[in-house]
Amino acid sequence: AEEFAVALSLKSHPEARVWHDRVPVNALNERVLQWRLAIYLKDKDYEGLRDAIQSLPVAIRQGNQWRYWLARAQEITGNALVAQQLYEDLSDERHYYGFLASARLQKPVSLEHEKLEVSVVQLEQIRNHPSVQRAYELIQLERWVDARREWNHLLTQLDGEEQKVAAYLASEWGWHDQAIWTLAQIGHFDAVGIRFPLAYKDILGRASQAAGIDENWALAITRRESNFRHDAYSSAGARGLMQILPGTAKQLDTKNNSWRRLNDPSVNVRLGTHYLSRLKHRFENNWLLATASYNAGYYRVREWLPEEPVYADEWVETIPYHETRDYVKAVLSYQQIYRMLGGNEDNLFEQVVDMTIVETE
Repeated sequence: AEEFAVALSLKSHPEARVWHDRVPVNALNERVLQWRLAIYLKDKDYEGLRDAIQSLPVAIRQGNQWRYWLARAQEITGNALVAQQLYEDLSDERHYYGFLASARLQKPVSLEHEKLEVSVVQLEQIRNHPSVQRAYELIQLERWVDARREWNHLLTQLDGEEQKVAAYLASEWGWHDQAIWTLAQIGHFDAVGIRFPLAYKDILGRASQAAGIDENWALAITRRESNFRHDAYSSAGARGLMQILPGTAKQLDTKNNSWRRLNDPSVNVRLGTHYLSRLKHRFENNWLLATASYNAGYYRVREWLPEEPVYADEWVETIPYHETRDYVKAVLSYQQIYRMLGGNEDNLFEQVVDMTIVETE
């Protein structure tokens, strides 16, 4: 039942709902629930969506996604006061749905962040650890793989509080990918300043200005793609800060784009921002569609565009690729965070809630 429900949902088949109804409650998983949501949104059945969410087990319907879509369904079906309370509860939280809820209420965004405080004594204890000293020397020698291995070994010897101090130290060194990864490992997500560093800001700022795009967008893409790891690479062959594929690099620049050259931050960022600018232009300046294309490819996103206008938040939820769906949500959220860290309190998501997505010529 699960496989038929998902397969038929992907094809927008009229029998998809029949199979969704046959999936027992104890067999519900994220994949099935996502496509159940997509069906209701594609059918514009907001009453059905409202009732379906309210019938979910409490542990599921208390999730951020379901709280937002229950609020949205309540709003559209005329229950404005109920919707407003749901939006209020979400709007104080730092995530994609919290930012959407703030935009719906036209209220300031909450970052819910805190500065990571460490004492001089704690810092010196970690700094003097043999593994830390070895990792530092390996960084100076630009032996990045060995340095990361040493760091991973270090973390196995530290408790949670000591790992926080280690993350602080890595950030102090400018080793941002390890600082971000270390905090993620221990579930410490409120140290926004360390988790969202203004790394390579000069390079990203100059390249973004030259490409005519928002610097915060470029920062958000880079944060999602590599966590600011300049020598990052993927199984598909993407390289560097903005994860440029050699084929894409060749289209953008006829020079010899070896992996060493693509690992050069200035080269990589120049190519990445230029590619973002090109995608945005091809989608008539719609940066949300350009974001999806940066992950899934231009022609794939074109296939997903609806013939009739669809609200942007609904379109994002119906993106067929799980990776791209999460990617778009993350980049939009990161872009908002970087705007606020730069002193811009405006909610980017006010543009999202007013946006519609439709197929263009």
